[in-house]
Amino acid sequence: MYIELHPTIVHFPIALITLAYFFQVITVFKPGLIPKHLNLWVLIPAALSTLPAVLSGENAEEKIKLLKQFSFLIRKVLSKKITIKFLPKIIFAKDESFEYAEKIENLIKQTNK
Repeated sequence: MYIELHPTIVHFPIALITLAYFFQVITVFKPGLIPKHLNLWVLIPAALSTLPAVLSGENAEEKIKLLKQFSFLIRKVLSKKITIKFLPKIIFAKDESFEYAEKIENLIKQTNK
């Protein structure tokens, strides 16, 4: 069984960002039609779901280094938007499970030949 991860990792955040944009346009033209913060609640998961695409792509080590360097800013923005007593520390690490899954998939394909 081969599962293509590219659509999930890359296209899902794009779809969510497009949906948030669509909600924003509706809010501009019909202000009371959708809940007030719906586009924000779609945009937050969209932004967070872009991280796997960034962390599993090319030059992941450099991107992780930058994310770690600016993690305090991310926490600062999140702390202003989310009502929570203690905001957990944000840790960034390279996700190597995709490479491992691809390696296992290739081994399975070789044994099936």
